[in-house]
Amino acid sequence: MCAHAVRVAIQKLPGVESVNVSLERAVADIRLSRGNTIELSRLRQITKQSGFVAKESTVTVIGTPIERGGKPALEVSGTEVVMLIVPDPAQPGAYKSIEEALRAKRAQPIELRGIVESAPDQPDRITAASVGPPGK
Repeated sequence: MCAHAVRVAIQKLPGVESVNVSLERAVADIRLSRGNTIELSRLRQITKQSGFVAKESTVTVIGTPIERGGKPALEVSGTEVVMLIVPDPAQPGAYKSIEEALRAKRAQPIELRGIVESAPDQPDRITAASVGPPGK
């Protein structure tokens, strides 16, 4: 398959605003509308079916911080997906603010930006780069 096939297949999903695929840079830039419920696993599945492998994804996701096994996690709004949150050594402030909110029992929905690496048969882990209130 080709880059065009990936773009067309993803563009058909509800909530997709735009898809740009560059084989030269080995990158797919997928812009989703706010409030979409497309799961990263679905995008990876389409990519794989088109003959490509996703290694990592930079995402902005809205959800509520929770604890899983004593560690911070994010319950993604509108889905049943829970992502484990790990600190970004270059930007530890985002992770620390999530930990503080959980300790203070004042976890509210957040917008989290970070990197999700593809790890088959493992729960998604998002490296927290930045965090803020939803929609900011």
